[in-house]
Amino acid sequence: MGKKRKKNNLSIYMKYLLFTLITSITLSSTLAAENENNAHLELSDHIHSVVTNLNEKDQFSGAVLIAKNGDPIYSLAIGQESKEFNIENKLHTRFDLGYNSSIFTLIGICKLIDQGKLKLDDTINKYISSKLLPKVNLSSIKIIHLLTNSSGLGNMYNNQMRGGYSLWERSNKELYTTVNDYMHLVSTEGLSFMPGEKNQRSTTAILLLGAIIEEVSGESFYSYISKEVFKKANMNDSGFYSLSSPMQNIATGYAHKPGYLQNNLFFRAAKGSPASGAYTTVGDLLKFVNSLNNLSLTSKKMFDQIFTPYMKLDEASSSRAGIGPSESYQGLIFNIAYLDSVPSSGAKKPVGDKLVPTGIKELPSHRYIAHLDFVEPHYSVCIDMIEPSGYSIFVLSNYGDLGKSFSQSPSMMITSKVRRFILNSFRRGKLLETK
Repeated sequence: MGKKRKKNNLSIYMKYLLFTLITSITLSSTLAAENENNAHLELSDHIHSVVTNLNEKDQFSGAVLIAKNGDPIYSLAIGQESKEFNIENKLHTRFDLGYNSSIFTLIGICKLIDQGKLKLDDTINKYISSKLLPKVNLSSIKIIHLLTNSSGLGNMYNNQMRGGYSLWERSNKELYTTVNDYMHLVSTEGLSFMPGEKNQRSTTAILLLGAIIEEVSGESFYSYISKEVFKKANMNDSGFYSLSSPMQNIATGYAHKPGYLQNNLFFRAAKGSPASGAYTTVGDLLKFVNSLNNLSLTSKKMFDQIFTPYMKLDEASSSRAGIGPSESYQGLIFNIAYLDSVPSSGAKKPVGDKLVPTGIKELPSHRYIAHLDFVEPHYSVCIDMIEPSGYSIFVLSNYGDLGKSFSQSPSMMITSKVRRFILNSFRRGKLLETK
């Protein structure tokens, strides 16, 4: 009898402990969720104040979206997409991505690699005629060099200067409607360094990737990206549009000049290139990132390749991203900044054509920011993915650099403040670390 009572008492005690444990876990989870919700409200108030204050000073016009695990937690459109016609910016206003358009070209290449039609180590002489770049030994450049800004090629928009103006600046922009139309801009270009030795953004490299997509797929670059990227990600408000025809919800870019605003109507091509000129919305960028993360656009192997650190960036390149103290590396197109310590043994600098991963294999074990930016006089764009926390930041503006340094461009100022708030909230334990 005593043994039975003792057994029953033990059973009751175990049930009590289990109940207490479950209750404790539930309360802890509820408290963590409440803390995160409160932090999101605080973030929204803080960023709303920042954005509206910049707008009141005529330093920001555009759209902002912040998301967690694919769901928006803050969004705002402010300013005007057209000052000439007094049209307000909206969340579905489409902005020029500039160099950030290269993320779509990247996915186009990744798809061809997934299909076995290309390899990262392929030399580009297999796909590009030497007649297009007679001064360059194309067999020395690999596709991975083009994707990691390490090809030694330059900026096609700055080539063939005459009288202080490049060939692009002197050209009739209405004549640019195909990838081939851009090729004459690179005909005199050489290499500024041997492929794989350094890191330097190159619009010429991205143009060649677009030409490779056409050569291998047998389709025009524009139709291929529309079918394989925009449609598959349900990006219904995105495209390389023909701007010679009337378009709605297209933001005009504005440069701050002494005493006046200059629009970009005479500076944009009739149709963008693989390196610039895609138009999209903050909402569509979120769809893109969601599709990328759920592997709707690439295989898991290619997804990991995109965010593999290949080259350690120099201090100038790292500071350009405005990330602050971090170890910054070049991934495929994206810059990757590590927020935790990175094993020094993993930081291998590639030499010559031996471009190899740095040796940091387990990305989720480190917090990092995958970052891409673009700024010019008429536009500025920033895209951040803070991993593995699941936060994404998208800032699109039809105001450019304001005649100041890159870090003071409207998109970079806002992105830096959002990023800093999120990271500080992590440190204070107000945000959940995992997805």
